[in-house]
Formats: sequence, structure tokens, C-alpha cells
Amino acid sequence: MKRYIKNLLFTTLFIFTFVSCATAAPKVMLEMDFTKDSTYWKAVFPTPQWNEAKTNYFVNIKTLKKNMYGFEGAFGAFNPGENVMAQPVYLEDSTQFRKWAFRLSNKGNSYIELPQLTNVGRFTVFCKNASAMEPGEFYIQQLNGKNWETIRTIYLPPHYNQNYEQVVEEFLNIDKKVKLRIYGATKNIHVYGIRAHAYDKNEPQEKPLRLILLPDPQSYAQFKRLNFLYGLQTSWIANQSDSVMFVLNQGDLTQKNNDPEFSVSAGAMTILYGKKVPYTFVPGNHDMGNPTNANERNTTYLNKYYPVSRYERLPWFGGVFEAGKMDNSWHTFQWRDYKFLILSLEFGPRDKVLKWAREIVEQHPYHNVILNTHAYMFRDDTRQGSKPDHPGRPQSYGIGKDTGDDYANDGQEIWDKLVKLYPNFIFTFNGHVTSRGVGHQVDTGVNGNKVYQFLANYQGGVDGTVNGGNGFLRIVDVNPEKGTFRIQTYSPHTKTYKTEADQQFFYENVRFVKSGK
Repeated sequence: MKRYIKNLLFTTLFIFTFVSCATAAPKVMLEMDFTKDSTYWKAVFPTPQWNEAKTNYFVNIKTLKKNMYGFEGAFGAFNPGENVMAQPVYLEDSTQFRKWAFRLSNKGNSYIELPQLTNVGRFTVFCKNASAMEPGEFYIQQLNGKNWETIRTIYLPPHYNQNYEQVVEEFLNIDKKVKLRIYGATKNIHVYGIRAHAYDKNEPQEKPLRLILLPDPQSYAQFKRLNFLYGLQTSWIANQSDSVMFVLNQGDLTQKNNDPEFSVSAGAMTILYGKKVPYTFVPGNHDMGNPTNANERNTTYLNKYYPVSRYERLPWFGGVFEAGKMDNSWHTFQWRDYKFLILSLEFGPRDKVLKWAREIVEQHPYHNVILNTHAYMFRDDTRQGSKPDHPGRPQSYGIGKDTGDDYANDGQEIWDKLVKLYPNFIFTFNGHVTSRGVGHQVDTGVNGNKVYQFLANYQGGVDGTVNGGNGFLRIVDVNPEKGTFRIQTYSPHTKTYKTEADQQFFYENVRFVKSGK
């Protein structure tokens, strides 16, 4: 009964904390939506015409001025990709679709000029890169005298034939009258809408230290009927972007390590990019091999769809173990006086990878270290490899034949060779294991620090799983100043929490390392 009351209290506190993070947004100064207000915009532009292939219905616009707006490009209903529904979903309302758009041409001289605004804080562009595999860029410009000056360069990932728009958000924080436009494009960019909020000196607000864990989403990539759950998870996170510090994907981004499944995976994960939600990921056993399941360390598809070039431009990105490969990466972030280091390590990290990881940790002695990997804890609340009968260890796959620097380590070996050695290790998170699909353990490292270790997995094959996981993810709320953290398991799809004792946790008297002390 005591544990039940504590869990009930914890759930209530969590919901209160989550809701209380949202505050009233500053006034919307401008709201243009080519889809919702299509009747208005059809009257502004000449009548569109079908192209010869009957795939796009549009009209080219040359230097049009109307109602304090300016346009050059094309207006119409465009097909943004092949083999997908022609119009992407609203990320703010997944039951609706975008149809009408203004296209910035890849010739680089298109623009949408906005009326003069008194001030601008949060600035949002709803858009989609028309390229399935190539990134694109456009620019936010401000009129200074008679000249337009670029104040932001916007990078757009390819759409990967997935039916999602990008919600690009920038805090311009211009506290005066201003004339803005979005200009140019290196690829055709379809703009569905633009929103400008008033400047508020308190925006952006400080985020709570909330981590989101995405374990083993492979079923959502494998089965077409479940593809929507991949994007639903990440669009839900994007819509909570003001309250999310970092997203950690524990691997098995796909089931069969191929183009179609990585297209689904990358299309979903890049939803986080426009809202600047930091995220990291690792290859699971199903994301490597030829064709799959870790018969060898072949991560060609992972690095095709998640290239280093996309992440090395980001402020939280630290580096990678191998040039040009995202198999092993590290990232940092800070909350008040507390710094954090995330090590994202491959399935069965090699000895040489663990050596590299030790070097990274030693370079960050005042960062709280988090290990994000695919296989580590087992379902019996022990580490994989700590008992001889643990199935699914890296040694039982093809990569397990490798020796020397390429030796594949299991969970116990990762603990012995890395985690237990450093006083600033605080968390480990992993997936991979089915059956019960959860596990946790708290151990003390050689320096006396406690390390909190968690397994979570909701994929098909886990006991009681519905729809390949039903979109369940984990929310980790951390408060270093109070020495607490709480974990909740939630599905944005069913809008329900798992309330079993092994699905929610609350810890007190947790020692976090303070920066420089």
C-alpha cells in the first residue's frame, strides 16, 4: 500500500510538473497559413494550372506585391515526394493535412516578404524540403535601410519520402519595428505557413531538465500500418519542445537495416530538428550487418540516413569515434550549474571504442555522464554477461567473433571497463531485451558514486506489447539541485501511463556533480 500511495503521489506530481512547464505564449503578431486560408490566398495569386504530368497544380509568381506582402516563387498544391501522400500532415494537428503552399525555388532568388511588424520574438516557418535525400537551406532576412541582410540560415533535412512537415523555430527577439522575409533556397522548399510571436524578454524560457528515451522503435519502421507511431512519438516531443532538454534513442532504429525502414526512421527523427530538440541515437543489432542482425559491423544505411554532416553543425554535438560515422558519438548540455555528457555507443562496443570513451570522460571531469547504448542491462535486473545464461549478448552474434581491439563487449564488461571507473557516471539507458522488457539496478562505482541503470523495451516480442510498442516512451525528469529524478512511462498514442512498479521510479538523495566543484 505504501508503494502504491507513493506511486500515485509521484504520478500526480509528474503531471503537475509537466503541465506547469507550459505558460501563456506571447501574442501572435502574424499568422499566415496557405492551407487553412487557401480561399484568401487563391484570390491573391493568379489561377494555378496543372503541369504536364498532372502531379503539381501551381502558378509561377514574379515580383508580386499585395497587401504589404511580397512574393517571388510559385503558389499551388505540390507533390513533395514520391510514393507518399502528396500533402504532409500538420505536426500541430496530425488529423489534418497541408495542401496549399508557396514554393521557394531552388534557383535561389525566391522570397516571401512580410508586412512590417512592431517586434518579433519566436518566429516559426512550417515547411518541407522537396528533396527526398538531399538537405536544403533557406534564409531569414531583415531589411536594413535598402538592403536585406541574412540574420538566420535555416538547414532543412530531406523528407525521406515521409509525410511530415518541418516546423522551423527561431527566436529572433527583435524589439523594434522590423521588416522580414524568407529568401532563397538551395532546394525547392514548400512553405505552408509562417507565424510570428511578439518579442518577450523572458523568451526563450529555461527548460526543465527533462530527457525522453525512445527504446527499440524498429516495429514502427518495419510494419507500414505502424509507421505513423514513429512520427507520432517525435511530433509529440516536438510539440513539447520547450520542456525537453534531450532525446535519447536506444537503437534498433529499424528491424531489417534497409532503405525503406531507414527512410521511415530518419523521416520521423528529423521532425525534432526544426524545433532544435537535441537528440542522439545508437545502432542496435538490427541496424548493422549485411543484411541485418549484427552478422558484421556494417552501418552503411545508418550513416546514409543519419550523416555526421547533419549533426556536427549543432551546438550540443561533441564528436564521433570514427570520422564520417555516427556509430559512436558524444554530446553535452548544461542545466544551471550542472553539465552533462552523453556517450552514445554502438551495440557491443568494441574495446577500442571503450578506450575512446574513457578518454572523452577523462576530458570532462565535471560533467555528469550518461551512457546511451543498445544492450547493457538484462531483464532480471542484472547486467548482460554477469550470468552465463544471458541470451542476446553481443558475443552470440556475428560480431562476437571479432578479437583484439574489435572485441564486442557485453553489459558487464562495459561496466568493468568504463562505467564503474569514473566518479561522474550517473545513468545508463538501454533497450534490446525482450520478454519482460524492463530492468533496473543501482550500483556503486570504484569511487563511491552510485550509478542508476535502466533497461526499457516495448517492441513486438515484449510481454503484453500491442502494436509493436504502442508508442510507449520514457520521460526522465531530473533535478540536480534537489538531488532527485523521476521516470515515467507514457504513450502519446494511447495517452496512458504504465503504472507498474517497474515502469515508474522516484529517487532522492542522488549526488550530481556540480560544474567546476
